[in-house]
Amino acid sequence: MTVGLLKQVYDGIFNSNSTVISKLKGVLMVYCLLHVFVFFQIVDNPAEVADKADRIITMLPSSPNVIDVYTGPNGILKKVKKGSLLIDSSTIDPAVSKEMAGAAENLGAVFMDAPVSGGTL
Repeated sequence: MTVGLLKQVYDGIFNSNSTVISKLKGVLMVYCLLHVFVFFQIVDNPAEVADKADRIITMLPSSPNVIDVYTGPNGILKKVKKGSLLIDSSTIDPAVSKEMAGAAENLGAVFMDAPVSGGTL
């Protein structure tokens, strides 16, 4: 999925797990050599992604992770641009999604809840 997204216009990648990023770099290097040139940048935190992109997709393991990535000290909402589209595909507590949507709306961005396997009960 990541390679497919990167074939489109893509500005930044952040993952809190450095092992994942290391593996991703290797996969992308091979892919780039075999198929197309993909321009992307690995960044240090979610705020840097928001500074570089106006369409951001997140898929995180839990509600606390979503809260941290969006509203933490280096969260997306620290540098989100007005008019940005934030799509969260995490399967989390719907109340957290509503909270993030409200916070994004207050900054002029749109937050969409698009869980990949439903919601928590």
